[in-house]
Amino acid sequence: MVRWSGQRWGLGYARAWGLGYARTWGLGCALAWALACPPMALGGTVIADIAEGTLLRQVDGATAIEARLAASLLLVHVVHDAVQAGVLRPATVVAIVPGPDSTPTQIEATHLTVDELLLLLLLTGDRTAAHSLALSIGPDIEQTRTRMLQVASRLGLTATREPSTTDEAPAVDHALHTSARDLAQLGLAITRAPAIRPRLDLDGAPIANGQFIVRATDPLIATELRKGTARAAMVLGRRDDLELLTVATGTDAHEAAWELLTDALDRYERQVIVHSGQEVGPPVHVRGGIIPRFTSVAAERFAITARRDSALHVGTRLQLPTHVDAPVDVNETVGELVIEQQGEVVAVVPLIAPRTIAPRHWLGASLR
Repeated sequence: MVRWSGQRWGLGYARAWGLGYARTWGLGCALAWALACPPMALGGTVIADIAEGTLLRQVDGATAIEARLAASLLLVHVVHDAVQAGVLRPATVVAIVPGPDSTPTQIEATHLTVDELLLLLLLTGDRTAAHSLALSIGPDIEQTRTRMLQVASRLGLTATREPSTTDEAPAVDHALHTSARDLAQLGLAITRAPAIRPRLDLDGAPIANGQFIVRATDPLIATELRKGTARAAMVLGRRDDLELLTVATGTDAHEAAWELLTDALDRYERQVIVHSGQEVGPPVHVRGGIIPRFTSVAAERFAITARRDSALHVGTRLQLPTHVDAPVDVNETVGELVIEQQGEVVAVVPLIAPRTIAPRHWLGASLR
């Protein structure tokens, strides 16, 4: 339910969430989660919203952990950046080079494309795929690790860095010092990339000209319930148009991440503030038009993720002229609806004309 209040036009201008309510809710959730999840079992948990790219809630999200997941996801980001910059192409052929620890691999080819290796890494966590991709960026593993940490800095991952003790020649996906909060922010950056997001839903895909099928045996970001023993887990789920990412760290990370996702999908929803095509505002008068007035409509839909059991308080400001001059084109922008939450602008929705309105002299000329 969306609740509007205030005096500005019909949609109103709402105050931000009350601090007392927010504190009470936060303490209640923290207590409930503390009782449900013993502190020895979990390092931290985070719920993130894909559509808005924000963290909805976290419990001990800053708790430190060392995780290979952080390194693997950063490598995905570095490869994506290289493709976007034109340094690599998806079709670039890369030699398969086993990692220094000779970890078993699913790769049954001597060469694969960047696109195929990236798919392998995302769906299976294959360490040979990671090593081969790192060398394709080059010039060596240490330089690729440096680039990965530069990306972490750019994304504001303050807890993500090399561990205090490292091997003399670390593998590209050796564990990094990180936190559940940093992992969630990294996961958001990857899942919101249009070139990567569709791959995460794949259960299998042919590679090497169809010679074999990659199955999602150990995905970096899981979309189906899977067992695991890693101390950091990241899962992705959707219900209707709500898409959430959850992260858990600790000894029960996989089970906790899935329980967190299931609970979050029950607790949250996308609440629509304005629909595409919805009439907004008072009539706009058309000077010299064959139609004297029209009501503008929203050019796009806008929704906010919120808890199902709470009213959503938002503020709106209507910026719309009382008069415009003919002619008016269909879908011509005539104003905007500014949407605010907690004192910050969260969206500016264009308001457009729903039809073409010709000047009156055009009608007279056509009749003659």
